[in-house]
Amino acid sequence: MVQNPRSGKITKRLVDALTSEGVRFTLWDTQLKGFGVRVAVSDTKTYVVRYRTIGGADRLLHIARHGVVTAEEARERAAAVLAEVASGGDPQGTKVERREELTMSELCDLYMKEGVTMKKATTLRIDRIRIARHIKPRLGKMKVTDIGRADIERLMVDVGSGRIRGEATPHTRGGIHAASRTVGLLGGIFTFAVEREFVKTNPTRGVKRYKDNRRDRFLSPAELARLGDVLAELEKHGGDPRHINIIRLLALTGARKNEIARLKWSEIDRTMGMLRLEDSKTGAKVIRLGSAALKLIEGLLSNGSIYVFPDRKDPKRPIANLDWAGSASANAPGWKTCGSMTFGTASRAPGWPAAKGFSSSASCSATVTSAPQVDTPTWRTTRSVPPPTGSARASPPLSRAGRLKTDRRPIERRPPGGSPGGRSCRDGLGS
Repeated sequence: MVQNPRSGKITKRLVDALTSEGVRFTLWDTQLKGFGVRVAVSDTKTYVVRYRTIGGADRLLHIARHGVVTAEEARERAAAVLAEVASGGDPQGTKVERREELTMSELCDLYMKEGVTMKKATTLRIDRIRIARHIKPRLGKMKVTDIGRADIERLMVDVGSGRIRGEATPHTRGGIHAASRTVGLLGGIFTFAVEREFVKTNPTRGVKRYKDNRRDRFLSPAELARLGDVLAELEKHGGDPRHINIIRLLALTGARKNEIARLKWSEIDRTMGMLRLEDSKTGAKVIRLGSAALKLIEGLLSNGSIYVFPDRKDPKRPIANLDWAGSASANAPGWKTCGSMTFGTASRAPGWPAAKGFSSSASCSATVTSAPQVDTPTWRTTRSVPPPTGSARASPPLSRAGRLKTDRRPIERRPPGGSPGGRSCRDGLGS
């Protein structure tokens, strides 16, 4: 076996002439102390540089394989490393620390374990979906210290334009609102990272998010009457009574979807005419009930569950599926499919749905193709409601939080020209 030299001026000719031995060995350069080439048993040749830190620790830094860089390029890199060491640096230590830095995927996992103690379960469920479908596919493999504002903006544009990586679901189909909320979630994750000193700054700061298009359209009296007719017709054609009653209560109370869908019997105060919600998106909450809502609740039968609208498969849980897309109502005569629509909440729409239709983020499968003309209804309510078109009554008063101020007692308001015998907006809706 030919014995290879253990020192000499490292050149391409010398490195090419080196052959593997039974053990790994290193040839050290005679001109630049610390620079060498290591030859493995497999005949792989790698340029290295050896140095000692100011603290006295021995380091061996791999530069690159022979063939990837030339001998002269490796020599220049080795000289740069030794110059940094002379200035007090530790390139190999920095490299190890860099390797140990968190990736975005690891940071997300840590955040969901230790940074969400104040979040509600429903919020956490959506956060997990956004992390899995929007954040990890785009940023998951990047080191957290490498992520900058440009990366956040690129993610926002991709999600906003609906460029989804993988099969889209109702919660992950993208759009500008999903993009804004995903960037908001990233802001919380990086705030957590700054507090834990994983990064020095939050890259989401300064990112201009899409505007959240808050809905402010109210249903007209004719549309409210039409809603009642739609629900009554759906009831005749075998629609799920839970869905029907949930929508009626949403329209009659202005509550959020899950506040009604997850309503418990214990939260109904019939004596005072209120819903005393133990928890909601904004915490404990009281919702006043009009006569129609009270009448509807009184007509609901006890079902052996703590929930007013339990899941059919597991009565210990609230109803889980409010998607009407596959319901029998889609084929009901005189109806047609409509787009996804949303009920307004008490803070945005005082007591009435605030969009084009009715589903609270579930797909509305039907709407009446033609509706009879109705008289202007009598406005009887426990909270201020928008006046009919042409009414001179002032806009409903708002509280500091932007919510509609409520009256202590039900009162009757009649719009100009209204009929005393007209249909009450809270006493109709197909019931």
